[in-house]
Amino acid sequence: MSMKSKFKLLFRLSISQKETGRKARHCSAVAANSMPHYQQGEENTNDDNEDDEAKDLGLIILEAFWHINPVLSPQTVSRLTPHHVLSLLQKSNTDALAALRFFNHIKHHGFRHTLQTYVTLIRILAQSGMDRKAYYLVRELVSSQKVLNFRPKEAFEALMDKESNIHLLEVLLKVYAKCGMLRDALQIFCMMKEHKLVPSVLCCNFFLKCLIDNNEMKMASSVNTEMRRMGVSPNVYTYTILIKACCKQGGMQKANDYIREMEGFGILPDVVTYTVLIHGYCMAGNTEAGLKLLKDMEQKGLSFNAYCYNVVIHGFCCEGDLTEARRIFEDMGRKGLVHDVFSYSSLIDGYCKKGDLTNAFIILNEMLSRNIEPTNFTCSSLLDGLCKAGKVDDARKLFKELKDSGLMFDRVMYNIMIDSHCKEGNMQGALNLLTEMVETNVFPDMVNYTSLIVGYCKKGNLQQAFQLYANVVGGCIVPDIVTYNALISGLCNEGHMQEAFQLLDEMMERGIVPNSFTCKALIYGLCKIRKVQEAESFLKAMLKRGLIPGIDVFNTLIARQCKEGNIKEAFELYSRMSRQGLVPDTVAFTSLMDGLCKIANIHEALKLYDVMVEKGIMPDVVTYSTLIAAFQRTGNNKNALALYVNMVERGLLPDVITYTIIMNLYCKTSHLQYALGLLHEMSERGILPDVVSYTTIIDGYCKASCLHDALKLFNEMVEKGIMPDVVTYTVLIAAYCNIGNMKTAVMLHHEMVEKGIALDSVIYSTLLNHGFPKAGKLYRVSKLCREMENWSLV
Repeated sequence: MSMKSKFKLLFRLSISQKETGRKARHCSAVAANSMPHYQQGEENTNDDNEDDEAKDLGLIILEAFWHINPVLSPQTVSRLTPHHVLSLLQKSNTDALAALRFFNHIKHHGFRHTLQTYVTLIRILAQSGMDRKAYYLVRELVSSQKVLNFRPKEAFEALMDKESNIHLLEVLLKVYAKCGMLRDALQIFCMMKEHKLVPSVLCCNFFLKCLIDNNEMKMASSVNTEMRRMGVSPNVYTYTILIKACCKQGGMQKANDYIREMEGFGILPDVVTYTVLIHGYCMAGNTEAGLKLLKDMEQKGLSFNAYCYNVVIHGFCCEGDLTEARRIFEDMGRKGLVHDVFSYSSLIDGYCKKGDLTNAFIILNEMLSRNIEPTNFTCSSLLDGLCKAGKVDDARKLFKELKDSGLMFDRVMYNIMIDSHCKEGNMQGALNLLTEMVETNVFPDMVNYTSLIVGYCKKGNLQQAFQLYANVVGGCIVPDIVTYNALISGLCNEGHMQEAFQLLDEMMERGIVPNSFTCKALIYGLCKIRKVQEAESFLKAMLKRGLIPGIDVFNTLIARQCKEGNIKEAFELYSRMSRQGLVPDTVAFTSLMDGLCKIANIHEALKLYDVMVEKGIMPDVVTYSTLIAAFQRTGNNKNALALYVNMVERGLLPDVITYTIIMNLYCKTSHLQYALGLLHEMSERGILPDVVSYTTIIDGYCKASCLHDALKLFNEMVEKGIMPDVVTYTVLIAAYCNIGNMKTAVMLHHEMVEKGIALDSVIYSTLLNHGFPKAGKLYRVSKLCREMENWSLV
């Protein structure tokens, strides 16, 4: 085509605005007919002059059309090649917005852009000062990396220009970092270094922050080192980011080293730096150091805000020092800083965790009086505090009031209430709340479902627990270790060990590693069905896998071996526990002492007691009760009482078992008044006597022939709501049989039957061998024998 023809065509296309739409449609049609017919990305290998002319004509039409209205028909777009698009973009660098509209239009109609088309438009936008649009296009390019099949290196090389303008490369680095593609971002950073391109400190700071936010501490440390080698001078923000990284890892010493380093370079920490450091100290459990820094800020004249104080208040609350938290809270007000929702919420949460609900609600009322609306965190703290204090009804009342006030609940608040229902065994109430969650578009997570699963398992309703588990897994919610532990524990408690180990295999196939609780549940289950050897084998297998079970696991096994009389095996476990770096605790020592006492080896038990004390492990009430009972069984009452006195002098309060052991000792030595005195002392100290405590003294009275006192104590026991058991009745029936009072003995026998207390052969033996024959009522013997047959006791 001649130049003259080309200019004529361009002249015809440059028509008045009135006919722009009609001519644009005409041009689009002409262009579609003029484009050569080959697929996008293929090369036209036809050397025919006519095809070349057609190609030129199509490109000319597109170029001319571009300046009128950059909108093409889908048919035209389908025939475009990257070559055409690149050519058009390159020739339109003076009209960046038109280029962007064209780019998006053809993409919308199915044109697949390449790395080069993206890069060309990104350059156009950047050169036109449209940095924000360039940034978003780089993000689009990076998110399409897999589809477009390019590597970070190719993107780097495409964006790097001859003038070594680093701006777009910094954008590329930031986008990779922002999108979480940190290794790709690191590759761009390293290529900058290779090409001797020095990124700005702002770019480096951004990259460091992204690395630290994603817990890539080692990578961040490397980048920090390299940026300095490249000649990038860190600023206060760089140091603040690095200090934040140290605080996240609990490396407060390193954080302080950075403070000294920056001050050495003449870079003064600002309020943000100090705030980060204060937060780090508080989260590390050293709020006192955080408070000292806050005071340093004041002395240096640095401006501080409510956030600094809130961090310290929260830190003291987490440490349980509510007195100091309250003092800082009041000091904050004196310095003219306004308390906000975080100030109040931290205190409320602290008081709730300590069980001081009175002060928690006082703070809440003050907060409301200042028109500060509580957040979900505030309300969650109050609900959780009420539930943990046993005031579940008050929690439910508050929950309803909050709902009626229009507060939108989150998963945490719902889970607190679901958990409270589950702990009470009210599974229907918990399910109703779960349904309510879904209806209000608060979608349950694994924590919510796990609360229900735990509730069902504790009720022994494994069928419902596993049905819920199946629904959760089917709904693509991934169960966690807590869920599996609840189910495994439920199976173990019911003795379904085969199913428990199958679930363990499933858990491990999902990549969830068993923890100490898992081991404890399985070992407890095996010990419960007296499969101690299997439990030991499982423990060895877990140790080989590198899992170090907690001390509870060893304690469970030691206790079972001692109960089975396997003292040697129990001490082997004790030695293995020490080899694993676990320090035996009071429970372990007490179990071993109990095992030794049961085989009448009190001497060795006392030696172990001395070892325990030498190691600084203090005996508890159970330890003392174990030794006192052993002395009492062997008739060594003097040592038993001496240990009891020693326990009380150490400030340990006897429990119901200890009291019962001493009461039994007094009864056997005919000191019934001392035994009765201990029974009254228990009540005065708020320790409720149980059926064994009462039966012990009743038995003492019966053996002393004080049946009137025995029956009086029996009636007192019933009045207090403590139900007598088969042993209590046997003691009384035997006593009345011995004196020939068969009327009272039979009355007590009938009372047992009416109360549904299971009869045993001892009761019938007492009546048959000592009662009726002694009273001369042999005709009752045959009747009792028939009863025994009915109860299957013969």
